[in-house]
Amino acid sequence: MKKKPQSTTRQVMIWLLSASLILVVGLVDGYQTNRWGRNQSLVQAGQALEQLPPELGDWKSKSLEISEQALRIAGATNYVSRLYTNKKSDVKLQVTLLVGDHGPISLHPPTVCFTGAGWRQLTEPIASSYSAEDESPESFWKCQFQRDQDFGQQTIVTEWSWSEGQSWQANENPRFEHAGAPYLFKLYVTRTIPPGEDSESQLHESFVKLLLEQIKETVFSTLSATND
Repeated sequence: MKKKPQSTTRQVMIWLLSASLILVVGLVDGYQTNRWGRNQSLVQAGQALEQLPPELGDWKSKSLEISEQALRIAGATNYVSRLYTNKKSDVKLQVTLLVGDHGPISLHPPTVCFTGAGWRQLTEPIASSYSAEDESPESFWKCQFQRDQDFGQQTIVTEWSWSEGQSWQANENPRFEHAGAPYLFKLYVTRTIPPGEDSESQLHESFVKLLLEQIKETVFSTLSATND
């Protein structure tokens, strides 16, 4: 029995609508994830990371390695990871600065990757901010984690944020809020909290302010000059 023309037409229309929907979804996702090629701006952003100085005021540092597998999971195309130590107090803070395509780099906050690595999340993320005179506040998420060690429990406080090369923003939905950006930076600052010590630290705060200033004056300014 031959199919009625109306039935055939309806099936064709359904197929066309389905194909169109798939195409639109694919285009939107490709735009958001910068799927079609790694542009020169992303390469330049990776090179600009190397301008961050190893010493910041009273803080010296040593470089830390991140495995290729961890970088792939993070979606990073380049990184700087250092342990900064205060020359006067011996306080240590770990800094990890990543850059990559905005889609992958916007994922995997510490509440996901830290807990996946065996850390217990002690607090809900809260927004914190740092501001210099005559400048807009730089916002970060802050959270505490803990894990068992041979010598006892280790507690850390970590802060993280994203930037397109200007201000740092503690975004609710970084994947969408930075959609279409040619690259995205992600910054972690982590400090171990000794037993009995308050999670707040003036030295920690002064270091982060110095770090943000140096990133702006070296990494971001180099990138801005390259793109001009």
